[in-house]
Amino acid sequence: MKKIVYMILMVLSLFSLAACQESETNETYIPDVPNYQFEPSGDTSVVITEIESGSALLSFNELDRVSHYVVEVSKDIQFNKNSTVTIVALESQYRLFFDDHVTLYTRATAIAENGKTYGISEIQKIESKYAIYHTGDDFNLGTTTGWSVVNGKVESDFHSLIVQPTGEGTTEISKTFEINPEDADFFQIRFLTKNTHSKISVTLIHDDQSYPVAVDMEQIQRGYLRYDLSEMNLAGLSNVTVHIKSEGNNRGFHLDYVKFIQEEEHEFISPMIEREMSNIYNELLIQNNKLIIRNDSEPTVIATPSTEVEFDPNELPILEMILTDYQPRDTIKLTITNSLDEVVYETETLFIQNVNGKLSFNLFELGLIEKDMYTISYVLSSDRVVISSMQLVGESELSFDVVHGEWVDGFSAYIDQDNVIRLKETTIYNYGDIRKQVTVDLDQTPIVFFDVVSVTGAWAVKVIPDGASSDIYVARDNSKTGKVAYDISQILQAQGTTTFTFVVFVIGGFAADQSAALVMNPIRFGNALNIISNTSDEVISQVTYEVGDINLNDIGYIYIDVDKISSGAMWKLYVVNLENNRRYEMRTLLERKYPQRYFRSKEGRYIYDIKAITELEGIQNLGIMIEVIGNDGSVEINDILFTTNKNIPSKNNSSY
Repeated sequence: MKKIVYMILMVLSLFSLAACQESETNETYIPDVPNYQFEPSGDTSVVITEIESGSALLSFNELDRVSHYVVEVSKDIQFNKNSTVTIVALESQYRLFFDDHVTLYTRATAIAENGKTYGISEIQKIESKYAIYHTGDDFNLGTTTGWSVVNGKVESDFHSLIVQPTGEGTTEISKTFEINPEDADFFQIRFLTKNTHSKISVTLIHDDQSYPVAVDMEQIQRGYLRYDLSEMNLAGLSNVTVHIKSEGNNRGFHLDYVKFIQEEEHEFISPMIEREMSNIYNELLIQNNKLIIRNDSEPTVIATPSTEVEFDPNELPILEMILTDYQPRDTIKLTITNSLDEVVYETETLFIQNVNGKLSFNLFELGLIEKDMYTISYVLSSDRVVISSMQLVGESELSFDVVHGEWVDGFSAYIDQDNVIRLKETTIYNYGDIRKQVTVDLDQTPIVFFDVVSVTGAWAVKVIPDGASSDIYVARDNSKTGKVAYDISQILQAQGTTTFTFVVFVIGGFAADQSAALVMNPIRFGNALNIISNTSDEVISQVTYEVGDINLNDIGYIYIDVDKISSGAMWKLYVVNLENNRRYEMRTLLERKYPQRYFRSKEGRYIYDIKAITELEGIQNLGIMIEVIGNDGSVEINDILFTTNKNIPSKNNSSY
């Protein structure tokens, strides 16, 4: 019986197989392959719409048998390979993301399914809007202040917020921001990564009302997510909570930023190369929309060695110069002029040996009373004389009284009720000290001033770094009265907030010398500005533009893009007040604060706050001056803009 059933099944299987074979032979098979004979005809086109501060929508024409579009995006209209990014778009629309405040050029080529190309499109220009930051969090300071967490923990790597899940259920984070709807148009959030098998939702909450930004997002989108705050109908100052929820098996994610912004059309005044210009001691060329400045090979005139420095004599009144390698007959003459080229102070011819190589001038007492750009020039009797240092020095309000009760008496010395430092009668030494521990921000006040009122014998000062067992000399044995200054940050080799101990010595002629006595005014701290002088054998050329009226309340920044600079050359940028021809050198806050870091022999993009540097406001009649220093020196400048934007555009093309 089993054999009969088996044979019946075999027969049925054969009939079934025959039926299948008959069915297959009745159909025509068309392989899914490109038509290799297809010849594309026509050009690709690109239309730019929906331009935001950080993105724009690119739409391509739909052509026959298109597989994808190759999109080139560049900051250079010539599409230089170093500044061009190539992107593949698989659909007929592509959302392009980029840095805030950029001018980009784009073109596209449609690629047919057989690999052949359509004609390349015309070049399209994208000028992004300017995003004014209102409030938010970019986690660049490494803090997570204000973020509350449920079932998770957060930390910052100084680039992003890292959210790691703990426990069961959903992981939620939130932070509340105070928003002025007049200053914020949009909310933006950008995720860097998320783990798989999770869903993320982003919600804005105000007055118990929820406004979804993203719901159950399983994949991170390119770029940022955006929400139009007008949908929330905010009125006046409003507290808006950003709430992010992650659920699933693997709930961690990295957050790049959250921010509330206002978008405006970017305003700027440019390009400089199209304006009237004048120049001296150089040759000017304009190539590929670049201004190229080439200095003469040698100076036409010999300039007096000088240095330009912007400072306020109320804050830095003392000019100190130390000269070396001089002989008894060598002399120096000093001249100081203001930004209007008016002489504000001039010395007689001074014999350097008579002052032991050290010159000190109280500029405030000599008539320099206002903040300005001053030129300090000098004439030396011989080129063998070296100016080893030149600095402006000033005191701050920070001081420590040298009085009884505030210092710790030492083993061999003490400070009495009259604030006189004396040797103890019982000591076997001819010196002794008193001590005081202090904490000082050496970035703000790196200079210490000792002012000795009277001394019998001699005095000295050492410092002991916090936690150290050995001391360091500041001022060695000295029998002079008066004020002296030292760079304590250099002595300690320290920066920022630093704790150390002052050790002040009184020194007698013999053990327990009761005539030895020292009286000091408060020890004060202050700042110093190191000055570098220009040598006299270099070409210093200038290029000037008269720009005209600019409202600094609206357009308050100036931006320069230096593309190339020759070896050894240096450039400077000035804004000129055309009403009085006063010029202001453009330097950043750190360059003004730490002039030893000031360096202009490099390429790059720089932006300066004109109002902060010049203290000018409102409508001003302005020009600019570019100065190039160096024999045969050359500088190539891509652009100079008066701009509303204080953000430096990215050097690289970060489009994606």
